[in-house]
Amino acid sequence: MQKDRRLVISYRSIALDRRHAYDAAWMAVRDRAEQLEVNAWRFAHPDSPGLFVEFLEFEHGSDPRGAGALGQALEALDAGFEDDPGDVRSRSAWVAT
Repeated sequence: MQKDRRLVISYRSIALDRRHAYDAAWMAVRDRAEQLEVNAWRFAHPDSPGLFVEFLEFEHGSDPRGAGALGQALEALDAGFEDDPGDVRSRSAWVAT
């Protein structure tokens, strides 16, 4: 039987001149997520450069976003872009049914 999964979705707009910094911050999140067996994906909008959707998927009942290195990487990602249009426009959580 498959365990329930949770999906957290974030939309982020990044200034084009900050793309390299965003890429590095996202890679830190992804690398730390993989260490915890959390799936981390990011997609870019094909027609709007700088608009991204980020996904974190993990076992329901646990929330690794606040844990150790992953929590720190997520905080750095959010804090690193809060002064430009890169702040998180929205974030929502979903549960597989």
